Amino acid sequence: MMVVFEKTSSPATEDELDELERYAQLPFPSAYRQHLLRYNGGRCAPNGFHFVEQGRCTSSLVERFLPTHKESWGSLGDYIETFKIDEKRLPIALLPIAHDPGGNLICLACAGADVGHVYFWDHESEVDYTVEADSARTNLYLLAESLPEFLASLDEEPVE
Repeated sequence: MMVVFEKTSSPATEDELDELERYAQLPFPSAYRQHLLRYNGGRCAPNGFHFVEQGRCTSSLVERFLPTHKESWGSLGDYIETFKIDEKRLPIALLPIAHDPGGNLICLACAGADVGHVYFWDHESEVDYTVEADSARTNLYLLAESLPEFLASLDEEPVE
């Protein structure tokens, strides 16, 4: 099934992406740059995804992808500031790219051996990276090995 995006912001520019990369101190994978240049945030349909959490299948929804432009509910820059700069709530190489309805994040690895991989970040079992090593990833769950693979895996709203 083809993913359809709606309520997106105006397309990102290369200059905006370069500035956000500098701000996050992370190089954005090519597939993510291309995604932002085309869609730049918004909602998608279908938006359901599944992953294995502590041995059981779990489901959630992508509520919104984060746009480069400031929106009333936030932007990619706002999430970088909150989760990476001010509070250090994510591993260094991860970038928040979307969120679910419960305040959890969908993140993209932008550096390291897993560059391009997409993860679910569970805020209810959050790691304190001011105390723990950057390799502590007990609240992260692999969703896909690339953004295109993640988008292709989205399906209708999961049944609870």
